[in-house]
Amino acid sequence: MALWHQGRLICCSTAAGPAFEGAEIAFGMNAAEGAIDRIWPDEGQIRYTVIGGGKAKGLCGSGVIDAISVFKTLGIINGNGALQKDVIKRLGRSKSVDGAAACLISDEVYVTQKDVRMVQLAKSAIGAGIFTLLGEAGIDVAAVDTLYLAGGFGNYLDIDSAANIGLVPAGFIPKTNVIGNAALQGAAQILINRDFSEKKMLEGLPLELLELGANKSFIDNYIDGMSF
Repeated sequence: MALWHQGRLICCSTAAGPAFEGAEIAFGMNAAEGAIDRIWPDEGQIRYTVIGGGKAKGLCGSGVIDAISVFKTLGIINGNGALQKDVIKRLGRSKSVDGAAACLISDEVYVTQKDVRMVQLAKSAIGAGIFTLLGEAGIDVAAVDTLYLAGGFGNYLDIDSAANIGLVPAGFIPKTNVIGNAALQGAAQILINRDFSEKKMLEGLPLELLELGANKSFIDNYIDGMSF
């Protein structure tokens, strides 16, 4: 991620793991036919859509984030991310996996406590990276004009769900601009416009790399971002 502010381009990279790609999630999968890609609450119940319209086989990245957001909204998880067995049972979504509680999304696809923890770690890392960048620049969320989301995952991410679980600040919701495959667009511009070469771009940008490994602000933000 990168922040452009008053002539400074500050960049960092957060180790969020593969949870948003569906990896290490019980029913995680790529955004293919059979993947649940949208989940929302409806009168206290869980509704969803499946890519291709057939039987649900798993959850892709956008579905995973939506699921955790819905869990928070319906009280299926508490502020610490713990699954609430009584709420799951009341909703008729109870599932036992190796003796532990899980929550059904469809008849067969469910989310486990481990899945929630994986998302919790990942969203905290990304949120902490954002707040650390803002702190380095000496600004707050209100000072940001636009949040640009790039890549395939960013293209299908529901920004409201992302903000609800703390992946991004809620103040970014009305400022979000989805731009798709930014790397491809940049490469095309370099090839088409001779004045827009990679060398000239790098020479003209005051690139600053913000190391997060031992950054106290990042560690503090990471801990603060663990709750829902």
